[in-house]
Amino acid sequence: MAEAIGIASGVAGLISLGLTIDLTLQQGQFSHDIIVAVETSLKLCKEALETLAKKLDKIRSTRADGSLKTRLENAKRRMLYPFKESTLAKLREICHDLKDNLGLAINVLDVERNDAHICLVNAFNNEFPEQTPRESLNKDVGFIHGRNPMVHSRYWKDDKYENTRPSIADIGSLLQNIVFSFSKVFIIIDALDECAEVDDVRFITLTELKKLQHRMLLLVMSRPMPDPEGLLEDAIRINVEASLTDIRNYIEQRIDNTRSMQKHVEGVPELRHRIVTVILQKIKGMFLMARLYLDTLTLPEGLDSIYDELMIRIKLQNPKDHAELAMKVIGWIFYAARPLTVTEMQHALAIEQDDTYLDEDGIPNPDLLVSVCAGLVMINDNSNTISFVHYTTQEYFNRGGKRLLGSANGDIASTCLTYLRFDSFSRRIENLTNRDVLLALLHEYPLLSYAAQHWGNHQRNAENERNDGQALELLRDENRVHTIAWLRDYANSLAKGTYFRPRAQVLGLALASSFGLTKVALSLIESNSSVNETDSIGQTALHRASENGHAETAELLLKMGAQINSKDLAGWTPLHQASSGADEIMAKLLIKRGADVNVVDGYNATPLYRAAEVGAEEITGLLLDNGANILVRNTYLQTALHRAVDRGHLPVVNLLLQCGADAGAKDHYGYTPFYRAADQGYENIAKLLRTHMLAR
Repeated sequence: MAEAIGIASGVAGLISLGLTIDLTLQQGQFSHDIIVAVETSLKLCKEALETLAKKLDKIRSTRADGSLKTRLENAKRRMLYPFKESTLAKLREICHDLKDNLGLAINVLDVERNDAHICLVNAFNNEFPEQTPRESLNKDVGFIHGRNPMVHSRYWKDDKYENTRPSIADIGSLLQNIVFSFSKVFIIIDALDECAEVDDVRFITLTELKKLQHRMLLLVMSRPMPDPEGLLEDAIRINVEASLTDIRNYIEQRIDNTRSMQKHVEGVPELRHRIVTVILQKIKGMFLMARLYLDTLTLPEGLDSIYDELMIRIKLQNPKDHAELAMKVIGWIFYAARPLTVTEMQHALAIEQDDTYLDEDGIPNPDLLVSVCAGLVMINDNSNTISFVHYTTQEYFNRGGKRLLGSANGDIASTCLTYLRFDSFSRRIENLTNRDVLLALLHEYPLLSYAAQHWGNHQRNAENERNDGQALELLRDENRVHTIAWLRDYANSLAKGTYFRPRAQVLGLALASSFGLTKVALSLIESNSSVNETDSIGQTALHRASENGHAETAELLLKMGAQINSKDLAGWTPLHQASSGADEIMAKLLIKRGADVNVVDGYNATPLYRAAEVGAEEITGLLLDNGANILVRNTYLQTALHRAVDRGHLPVVNLLLQCGADAGAKDHYGYTPFYRAADQGYENIAKLLRTHMLAR
C-alpha cells in the first residue's frame, strides 16, 4: 500500500544522505576514534542496504518461459510478497536502523566540526494543517538552528527584534544566514500536496527556499501536483502514487477487518471478488474513492464526518480565490440540470458579473478545477464531463443544501444571464435554421446552450429577486429573446430526441412564463406586454406556463386576462398540455377557471384522450368528474379507451370501463380495444376487456 511506497521513498533519501556522509568523511580531518565510529555506522548501513537489495531482487525476479502459469505466479508474487505484514515490519526495521546509523554519523560529525555539512528538515507534516508561512519558516529555522545555535542567538540579539514577532522577511533572512553557515543542507519535504494553503503557506515557504537553491538540496515527496510557478524545478521530486495493487490490498484488508462485511462474503468468494473488482474499476486510482465506496457498505451514516473534514480543507485554502473557485465548481456540479462538460465549466467559471465578453485569460485550467476540490470532483474521460467522485457526495450536499452552498443557485443564474447578455448576442443572429451556423455558434460559446435552456430554472429555484433586473433587461431585448428561444428549442429537442421545431416571434413574457418566473412576468405585463400574443406556432404565454407546469404563473396570466381555451396551430389548449403532461395541479386550476373539458385538437382528440394516452389516471378521473365525454372519437375513430389500451395503461382502462367506455367500439381500421390488447400481447388488459364484454 502507500506505506510501502513511503518506505521506498525514505530509502532513496537515506541512500543519498549516506553517500554525502561518506564523501564528507573522506575529505575531512578527524581523529581515529571518530573515523572508526562513523565507518562502523556506515558499514551497518551498507549491510542493511544489501538486505533491501536482495528483497527487491526477489520481488522483481521472474521466470523466462512466458507460460500462463509462470505469469500468474509472478503476478501473485508481486501482488502479495511486498505487502505481508511481516515483510513490512522487517522493511520498517531496516529503515529505522539506517536512519539511526546515519543519524549517529551525522551527530558525530557535527560534534567534531563546527561547520556541519548536513542538516535534515522535515518541513511539512499533517500535525500543522493550518500553519501560517511565518510558522512554517520558523519551524524550518528551528530544525536547522538546532545544528548551529550560535547563528540564531547572534542574529536575534539585535534590539529591533526584541519582544516582536519576526516577519516573513526576517525569518527568511535568518534562514539564509543559517544555511550559509553549513557547507551543505538537505531539506526533505514530505507530503507537500497535503500542506494547507492557508495564507499561501506552500507558495511563500517554497519561494523562500528557492532563494537558497544553490546552497542546499531539496527533496520533495508528494502525490503528482502542478507547479505553475516553477518553484520545484530544481528540486528532486518523488511522486508518490497509489498503485492498483496498493488499493486492492487496502480493500481486501478492510473487508477482512470489518465484521459486517465478513458476514456477507464468508463462504461466498465470488461476492468478495466482485466487490473488489467493481470498486477498482470505479475509483480510477483514488484512495479517497475506495474509502467512500467501502464506507457506504459498512457505515454510511459516518460519511458526513469525512465530507465535513474535506469541506474544512477546501475552505482553508489560499489564495482565497482557490477556496472560492472550489465552492463554485461544487455549486455548479450540484445544481446543474445535467453534467457539464469541462469546457462548459471553464466558461462558467471565467465569467464575472457585468462582463460583456468572455475574457479568455480568466479560463481556469482543468487540473486546477479538480485539485482545489480536495478529491471531491473528477473529470470523466469518456464523456469529458466534470462530476462528483461518488454518489454519496451528491447525497451529502442534498442534506446540507443552502447551509453548505449558500447562494450558489442564484450565482449560477447570474452567470447564465451575464453570458446571454454578451455583446455578441445584441444583434439578431440570422440563419439559425442552418445547422452549420448553429453548431458554429455553440462551438464558439460552449456554455450558450446550457445557459439558454436552464437560466430561468436556476433563477426560479434561487428564491430571491437579486437577478430580476438582469432578467427583465434580457427579456425586453427582442434579438436576444429570439436567439435564446431558438437555442432552447434546439437543446430541448436534443435532450428529448425529438424533431427540432424552432419557434419564432417569441415574446419575453412567454419565455418568462415557460420558466415560471411569476414576478418577472408581472413586471413585463405591467410594462404593456400582451398576455394573449402568440408565437410562430400559435402558443401564448399561458400555453408555455401550462406546458412546463408552472401553476402560479398560469394563475397570474389568467387573472391578467389570458384566454383559457386558446388553441395553438396543432389545436392544443392549455388543458390539452396539462393532461398530456400528467400535471394534476395545473389541470385542476384550468378546470376550476372554466377550461372546456371537451374541446378537441387538430386530430379531434379531447383532453381526456390525451390523459388516457399517457396513463394519467388521476387526471382521467378529474376530467370525467367534470363532464368529459367518454365516447368522443378522434380522426381515426379511436376513443380514449382505444388509446389507453394501445399504450398498455391497465388502471386507466379499468377506470374508463367503470365509467361507461364502449369495449366493442371499432376504429377506422375495424379494430376493437380487445383486438388491440390481444394483438399487442397485453394479456391482463385483454382478460379485463373480455370479462367486461361477457358481463354485458
